[in-house]
Amino acid sequence: MACPWDNLYSPHTHKLVDDFYEPVLLNTIRYDRVAGYFRSSVLATVSCGYEGFCDHPDSKMRLIIGLEMTQDDHDRILFWNNPEKVNEEIRRNIEEELTKEGMPSFEKSRLAGLSWMLDNDKLEIKFGVMLDSTTKEWIPWEWGKFHHKICYFRDEQKPENSAMISGSINESEAAWSRNGDSFTPLVSWEPGRSKNTVKDTENLFDALWKTEGKNEDLNVAIYHLPDIPELWKHIVPPIQPDKTTPWPDPGGGGSGPSIEEEDEWEHKITARELFLGDRDSSLSSAPMPAGKQGILCMATGTGKTRTALKIVKEMIGKDLIDKVIITTHKSDLLDQWWTEMANPKRGLTELLPTRFRHYKGKYKQMDKFTLGVSRFKSLLIGRTGLQELLNTSSDDELERTLLIVDECHNFRGEKHREEMVGKYGRISYRLGLSATPKNEYDDDATNFLYEEIGPIFFNYELIDAIKDEVLCPFEYTPIYYDPLQAEKEKAHRIWKRIEAKRKENPRANCEEEYRQISDVYKNSEGKLPVLEKLLRDPSILDRCIIFGPKKEFNSKTKGMLGKTKVRWTPYYGETNQKQLDLYRNNSVDVLLTCKAVSEGMDLHVNNIILLSSDRTKLVTLQRLGRALRTHGDVTKVAKVYDFIRNSDNETADSDRRDWLEGLSKDGLDARRKKKVK
Repeated sequence: MACPWDNLYSPHTHKLVDDFYEPVLLNTIRYDRVAGYFRSSVLATVSCGYEGFCDHPDSKMRLIIGLEMTQDDHDRILFWNNPEKVNEEIRRNIEEELTKEGMPSFEKSRLAGLSWMLDNDKLEIKFGVMLDSTTKEWIPWEWGKFHHKICYFRDEQKPENSAMISGSINESEAAWSRNGDSFTPLVSWEPGRSKNTVKDTENLFDALWKTEGKNEDLNVAIYHLPDIPELWKHIVPPIQPDKTTPWPDPGGGGSGPSIEEEDEWEHKITARELFLGDRDSSLSSAPMPAGKQGILCMATGTGKTRTALKIVKEMIGKDLIDKVIITTHKSDLLDQWWTEMANPKRGLTELLPTRFRHYKGKYKQMDKFTLGVSRFKSLLIGRTGLQELLNTSSDDELERTLLIVDECHNFRGEKHREEMVGKYGRISYRLGLSATPKNEYDDDATNFLYEEIGPIFFNYELIDAIKDEVLCPFEYTPIYYDPLQAEKEKAHRIWKRIEAKRKENPRANCEEEYRQISDVYKNSEGKLPVLEKLLRDPSILDRCIIFGPKKEFNSKTKGMLGKTKVRWTPYYGETNQKQLDLYRNNSVDVLLTCKAVSEGMDLHVNNIILLSSDRTKLVTLQRLGRALRTHGDVTKVAKVYDFIRNSDNETADSDRRDWLEGLSKDGLDARRKKKVK
């Protein structure tokens, strides 16, 4: 192989990735690997060095991964005694791992590179499980693991030359970047023990690879699913390896970023420091220290949830709090919080070992939270439950508590304000989260949040996130339509009523009439033929969300989607959770909805179609946020198709168009400037 070889590679003397892995794979035509676990973190390490490896037209990686089949899995499979059921179990494991919540962006990006390799016949995967030496049946994972560590390389220029590594290197980014692991390379062109070991390793791998089903001589079972490339591609869209997030460079054993934690962006560090800092009476606008009471205003997709959880960790570490209460208005958002807090990578499972929830009608654990003897605990609770909690709990039950109000702009309605004024202050530490906390048309609503939770202490706008490459830029395309004549006449009649009211009383409240006019145009059937033409472009329907005005209007688009032959599903709220899961798991390409996913959801979206939009910027910004998450693709550019009513006058549609065109231009300009640099 055309690269230098040292006798021992250690992080004390080498950069393992730079000095060994990348140069060796650059000169490798066949790479055989056995990995002990089918986990996203392990798969990310498998991707190390694949950029140069994939450049060779004939390169191929063969990967065998150990299956973590538990005792329950084992018992079911023995009961089935059906090979197809085994394959179904493997598919289930694959889908669960590739779609799990809370996967770091680095891992997502590297898995997208492996998806490209599978799709381009650069990678083939099989799965292994150990057999009992006596019964020749599967051994449950708890009893015996298929846990070989084989890394075998075949020379690009001289195929008769091959190499392997022997040592304690583990299957983690930490092992390759920061741990004290070391290994010795063995090569076939050196006679004696080194050559023989390489040959024996090649023979062992080949014997495993050729196994189909059970191999009782080797006490192993190997399974191959021909549809893995298709399955993987539909869950993780392929990205060419050289366009994925680069492998972290820790500087030779230093403290580089770990895939065990999310990437730390500067704005998140600043937000935490400001929230925890003591208030400065000379400052009255963001950015300013919050004194542990305030609203964090960050664009959708820029890390509000994980920033809040890091604040929780720091406050527990500083002995400021024992309890955390998290509230928001939708159960599916609370479910996401529940999953995030349970993720070991967030570091809260030991700090807050006792967790309760009180929402959805089926979780009623508020009393267990307030009356329980556990010191460190958390409660996830809906908006109505929060009102009850603040009205009935004692001061002792609420002391040393942090209250997190997610999507706090949904806690400023008139009825909520009337019932809750002065109540939030019963909890000393309060953190509000929102991309849009200000109400453009109601100062009383905005001031309620400032008084009950605290002022905005940090702003991180959408354009800031795009310029920092935290979010991707977007191309904006206005789609013009003409309302039907009957709709124009209906709107005109409403205008006449407004004029009559204003003539009688210049200060008359015409909000209801304005809403009626807005509804006429939101639900205009003049959009339908324009939409049908738009949907003929299949590229638009690649990971697309269509936001319609109402469920009834959306039903008129179903036939159009049927003609496209794309996979799609409707989703209108928590009762349709399975439909949302279909989209989240890449089983369908298009989600048809109204407001159900406007906020809070982390979904893989490329394009959005706005069949209707609210007058306020709030909902539009939240819908944009669905498409602007990069999910590891640093080249991504989202596309937004916005239905605009043809009119010679200035309208809410034309104002939104001008605003979004400006945002789009600024974001794309920032991307171009980055490339020039």
